[in-house]
Amino acid sequence: HDSLEEASQNEVPQRFPMVVGGLELPESIASWDQLADFTVLFIGEHETTSKRQYVNMMLRFLSLSRPPRAYWTYSPKGDILTTMVPTPLQRQLNRRFFLTQKARDAGVFGILVSNLSQQHLVDVVKSLKARIQDAGKASYSFAVGKIN
Repeated sequence: HDSLEEASQNEVPQRFPMVVGGLELPESIASWDQLADFTVLFIGEHETTSKRQYVNMMLRFLSLSRPPRAYWTYSPKGDILTTMVPTPLQRQLNRRFFLTQKARDAGVFGILVSNLSQQHLVDVVKSLKARIQDAGKASYSFAVGKIN
């Protein structure tokens, strides 16, 4: 019995890797705030499969309270190094900002769920409702059989 207690006290807490755009950050980066000291260099083509990674990475970094110092992209195909954000991505970022502001201004949120038969979905809905309530907003849940 004592050995079990000692073993649980000596366990190192499990640290989950920080992931951006499907890529794990090095273990030396322990918090999102540390990224403010870095410059991000994305290597890839915006028009190919890496586009989704780039968009996810930029959306994640731009939502941080202390985003990285600078963003650079390098296109090996065109041998171009730039800090310019492509126009389609800029439109997507502007739309995201607009919708985020609308959500902040909303007083009531609707949670539409297609299948509550799985326990993890019930837990997700409960978590969402708690976060919405903590923000001082109201929420309603709608369970539907199939979303068209």
